[in-house]
Amino acid sequence: MPTKLTRRSGTIAVIGAIAWVVAALVSILRAGDISSDSDWEAPYLTWALLVFVAAVCTTVAIFGLLRRTNTGRRWISIAARLIAILGTVLLGLAAWAWIALVPLLTVAALVAVLRLRSQLLGSALFQWLLVIAWPVGIGLALLLYQLKVGPVDSYGDHYLAGEFGFAAGSLLFAAGLATIGLWLRSEKNGES
Repeated sequence: MPTKLTRRSGTIAVIGAIAWVVAALVSILRAGDISSDSDWEAPYLTWALLVFVAAVCTTVAIFGLLRRTNTGRRWISIAARLIAILGTVLLGLAAWAWIALVPLLTVAALVAVLRLRSQLLGSALFQWLLVIAWPVGIGLALLLYQLKVGPVDSYGDHYLAGEFGFAAGSLLFAAGLATIGLWLRSEKNGES
C-alpha cells in the first residue's frame, strides 16, 4: 500500500534523477578539462559530489520501492538495501571507480524491480531501465576503450570512453528513476 514514506521516496527519486543528469553533463564537460592542462581537480570534485548525491537518492528510492512492495523484512530485501548502501558509500569514496561500483546499485535495483514485477506495480519499461542502464553504460565505456576512442590522458587511458559510458548509463538510469519517482509520488491510497 502507498504511504507517505513511499511518496517521499518518490520525490527523492526525482531529485536523484536530476542529480544523475547533471552528473552526466558535468562528466562530458570535464572531459574538456582532462584534455587540457587546466586544473582538473575542481571539476572532478563537483562531479564526484553529484555522483554521491545521486547515489544517496537512488538508495532512498530503492528503500521506498521495497517498502512499497511490503518486502521489508525478507532477507533478499535486506540484502538489496545493504548492497545499495555499500554502493553509495563506495561511490562517495571513489567515484572515479564507477565502472566497478555502479553494478552494486544495479543489483539492488534488480531486486526492487523483481519485487514490483511480481506484484504488477508501475511501468515495467522504466523499471527495467534501472536494471539495464549501467550495463549499457559500462559496455559502451569498455567498447570505446577497446576502440581507443579519443586522446590519451596522463594515466595512459582513453578518458573519453569512460566519460561517454558514464553519461550514457547515467542518463538511462535517470530516465528510469524519474519515472518511478513520479509514479511513487502520484499514489494516494494509503497513509502511514
